Amino acid sequence: MLVVENGDADGRTLPLCEKLGVRYLHSPIIGLSRARNDGARACSTELIAYTDDDALPHEDWLEGLANEFHEPSVMASAGVVLPLDCETAQARRPAEIPASVGRERRVVDRTTADWFAQTNFGGVGIGTNMCFRRAAFELWPGFDERLGRGAPLNSAEEHFAFFQLVLRGFKCVYTPRAVVSHPEPDGLEELQRIHYKNLSNAVAYAGLLWSEFPETRGALLKHLWSRTFGERRKVRADRDHAMNSWRKELQAIADGIRLFWKLPKPMRREALIQVTQAQNIS
Repeated sequence: MLVVENGDADGRTLPLCEKLGVRYLHSPIIGLSRARNDGARACSTELIAYTDDDALPHEDWLEGLANEFHEPSVMASAGVVLPLDCETAQARRPAEIPASVGRERRVVDRTTADWFAQTNFGGVGIGTNMCFRRAAFELWPGFDERLGRGAPLNSAEEHFAFFQLVLRGFKCVYTPRAVVSHPEPDGLEELQRIHYKNLSNAVAYAGLLWSEFPETRGALLKHLWSRTFGERRKVRADRDHAMNSWRKELQAIADGIRLFWKLPKPMRREALIQVTQAQNIS
């Protein structure tokens, strides 16, 4: 096990790791993607699994993730994230996963009809519960350090990783057999704040995909059309509340457009691969 402390060291994490007998790595430059890349470079294992410091993996978590790599073309797996406050004295079993979370195993590759939407917008999994083949870091530039907590666009780094691996011809797997519990937002106000923040981030991320991967613009437009017009919006009884919600959503969209224009320009794809290979050698 490796614990990566990102940002300024607080003086408590290292002694705790030493007490528990786990490896410690300090990644001083703030950014979740940078910390994940640093952690991957510090590991020599065939598989690299990630979770968060506030998450609670269930008993068979690692086994559930690792069992998906028998096929060489599988480069990543991800699992279920349940609300931590649903935890009982006995860990939930996969059969008890709510249908809304996803009880069925899914393999996503370029032959999957909606592979673009599944990889980029949450159909494979999230960073709290995921695993990568070590060889993936030699085939893909690693987590984009413009994305994730502490970066200009503070989300979508795991989705971007799944997307790029599938785009290169590999497979990603969602498995209901790997379960992690994670704290939920506290209260309606916090849920609404996260919703509008996620909307801004999604707009910025869509702009990134549009500008940097023109070959997938058709799939992006199809997804955006489906999300916008595919399902009828519920009519709210309180018209003033509905108008206020629309104003907030329009503001969130505008914020997302501004965020996209502020994102650092990407390196050429070939240059990114060369940099990653050099980092892996050093």
